[in-house]
Amino acid sequence: AASLMRKVSGTAGAVGAGLIGARWLRLPAARLADHSVEAAAAAVVLMRVGCFLNGCCAGEPTDLPWGVTFPAGSAAWGSQVLSGSSGILGFAGHVDPVHPTQLYEAAAAIGCAAVAVRVRRWGRLPAGSAALAFAAAFLAFRVVNQSLRPDAPGATLPHDALLAAYAVAALAAGALIVVRVAAVRRSGDLRFDPCRASLRTE
Repeated sequence: AASLMRKVSGTAGAVGAGLIGARWLRLPAARLADHSVEAAAAAVVLMRVGCFLNGCCAGEPTDLPWGVTFPAGSAAWGSQVLSGSSGILGFAGHVDPVHPTQLYEAAAAIGCAAVAVRVRRWGRLPAGSAALAFAAAFLAFRVVNQSLRPDAPGATLPHDALLAAYAVAALAAGALIVVRVAAVRRSGDLRFDPCRASLRTE
């Protein structure tokens, strides 16, 4: 529960600080979010590469050629011993190759950020669309990636609950894009003024 609360409070604090900062500096929050996509992706990459080097947050055992074998004593080894998937050999230090889900997620963050930057540069969508596109795509990927990971010992939420939470968040972000675009189309003009950070209608 403490780990979950740290993640939720950290995310809420970062978003709140961003909104307060945008208000204080008189910057449009939606545009600020759009231009924060690269920083968010970089943070995910650094975090997940760190997880990979630490041997934590690894996936289920796999026979795929790119499966990674972590050393005995690592989090991946401990997970296999606790679940019994490595059998009696696990107590002797045997570790099965696992999905490098940390690297999957790092690569996904880069790909989703590239898509979001393309959306931002297109210039015919409302401010905030790029950030929402990044959030929707990345959270949709998390649904797939989370399904490749075993249940963490002492996890606050069941595996299926996490998958559902990611899926709902991704759908919500996608729905916000649709609503924003529909509202702009009803106004009769999709052109975006990057200087004023607001939609202009004629």
